[in-house]
Amino acid sequence: MFYGPRHGTHILVAVLFSRNAGKKGAGFSVGKAGASHFTPRTPGNYREGDCAPVPGVVPEAVPGVLRLLLGNFSDMVWIRTDPLPGGLLPQIRHAIFIAAPAERVYGLVSTPSGFSQWWSEDVTENNAAHTVDLGFFNRATVYRLAAVRMAPPQSAEWVCQSGQEWQDTHLIFDTASKEGGTMLRFAHANWKAETDYFISCNTTWGELMFRLKACAEGKEPGPLFTRNAMAY
Repeated sequence: MFYGPRHGTHILVAVLFSRNAGKKGAGFSVGKAGASHFTPRTPGNYREGDCAPVPGVVPEAVPGVLRLLLGNFSDMVWIRTDPLPGGLLPQIRHAIFIAAPAERVYGLVSTPSGFSQWWSEDVTENNAAHTVDLGFFNRATVYRLAAVRMAPPQSAEWVCQSGQEWQDTHLIFDTASKEGGTMLRFAHANWKAETDYFISCNTTWGELMFRLKACAEGKEPGPLFTRNAMAY
């Protein structure tokens, strides 16, 4: 993944090596909502979310060094641009398969009662302010979340309104039905910098994904964080 210099987008460059590489119409693309499609475009005529083969052309949005590296393979280059929350800012990403329906997963990531089953034991809801507070270590740390976008059962997005480094970061949970269950894709976006705490949170989110998975699949792991410690 390469971060583009313009418009707060990132550029995902895939070089497809196959028997069909270079043949007219060969290859595939993944577009919005994971749908496969073929969208021919002329150079410079890209739209957000499009994925299009442009034989012999490496777009200007690709960084200079990368353009040189891709020049000899431009017949096999596919470009995709997507808007990212936070533009070029760091973000944590995880993906995990869960053997449960999307509706069950969604309930665990979109409600205070859901959070309390796998994330934090100390969860309170402020109905007037439409916020949720999660307390950690006897409330030495409290993260206040406000819902940004809820689209059951496909997507739940929260913004954090507290915390020195979590302030204004976004928690994004996206679900997609898959044979036998649900693929959950998670992003903690809009961090200001890739600090030691950012890296530590990446580790913690990995553990939390498995707690969430176990909970959705009918097990009872309990929340990773009790009121005053971690559940180890």
